[in-house]
Amino acid sequence: MEDSKDHKVVVPPNPLKAKVISNELQRIDTIAIAKADKAVSDMRQDYLKRAEELVANLSTAMHTLAEKPDDPKRRERVIQFAYALGSEGKTLGYNLISRIGKGLSDYMAEVPVTNDRTLDVIRLHVDSLKVVVGSKLWGDGGKTGANLIAGLEALVRKNMK
Repeated sequence: MEDSKDHKVVVPPNPLKAKVISNELQRIDTIAIAKADKAVSDMRQDYLKRAEELVANLSTAMHTLAEKPDDPKRRERVIQFAYALGSEGKTLGYNLISRIGKGLSDYMAEVPVTNDRTLDVIRLHVDSLKVVVGSKLWGDGGKTGANLIAGLEALVRKNMK
């Protein structure tokens, strides 16, 4: 309804509605919250196991690529494992794992030729992932994580020239 010059519509407050909404918010099921927290914790543990497997597969793919650097299928395997690490970790709070994996997959997409310099960059990313996953570092890794990312990004920039 619209107000006019002759009259004004007044909607009185509804205290009963406010109490019902307030009581519903107070009834949040603490058991459900605990179950959800446990489920997320379990998912994080499962992810760490998966990340260990992905890093092992990435390492194997890297060594296979080093044997035949001009093979596009071998190169694609490295990108796939790096991409998987880059995309899955952040969802569960493993931001450092995600950033390293994404950094490697982005680098591989930008640098079409695999040579000794490229293999060194891949190797340093893989070694970094082994340490981070092995240490079960959650989040961004703090100052150590920031230094690690800065070092990897500097290496990538240097090898993009």
